[in-house]
Amino acid sequence: MPSMPKWLNDTMENILASKYIRETTVIETENISENLKKIKFSGNLLGLEYKPGYAIEFRVNDTDYRKYTPYNYDKADGTFEILCHLHGSASGCDFIENLKVGETIKYIIPRGKDMFKCDFKHHIVIGDETSLGVALSIKYETDGYGYYSFDSIFELDDHQVLKDLELYGYYTLKNEPEKIIESIDILIKEEIIDPYNTAFYITGNGKTLQSVRKSLKKNDISGNQIFSQAYWIEGRKGL
Repeated sequence: MPSMPKWLNDTMENILASKYIRETTVIETENISENLKKIKFSGNLLGLEYKPGYAIEFRVNDTDYRKYTPYNYDKADGTFEILCHLHGSASGCDFIENLKVGETIKYIIPRGKDMFKCDFKHHIVIGDETSLGVALSIKYETDGYGYYSFDSIFELDDHQVLKDLELYGYYTLKNEPEKIIESIDILIKEEIIDPYNTAFYITGNGKTLQSVRKSLKKNDISGNQIFSQAYWIEGRKGL
């Protein structure tokens, strides 16, 4: 979300408070790696709509909000988790790093696009560190049924986090979209997936997203099989 003046954020928060803002309490934190932190929250989730890929938003300072994808979302227990990619001095990093167990904060309730494509058997998430939360939300959804299968392809500097998160799949180094395309080809050639019965979720780096989406379309993958959303683009703020 783009930055907005403090007075406007304050006004919007007051207007939205009764319908769109709730409180939640930090009950667990874990540093998965140097740049990845997992946080578990507890609060009242009754009456809220949740679908895989929905995002919540925290006001991280006077002028900025940041979006995170909740997963392991349990309305009965009132708990959910998020993964936070920590990268230098970017807005939100200090906010996330300073959250402590027992702290209660406000957030904008889950909302977003209904990304899960239930008509397809295979589900593949393609992305980077910023896509891990989405991947887990899709994985939890597919694990709840006996019919679906799940796979993932990530471009990461530290692929150990995939094992820690039990996101077993394929990985490449950063900024090598051609390697991602090769991994998709392997899945198809080895008949691990049926290309025409597979949903592709491409998120994260906008540049990589464009390359992968273009390749899929060239290989006759239908547009209704592809969900794509850029979370960041080099040199731009506020996606």
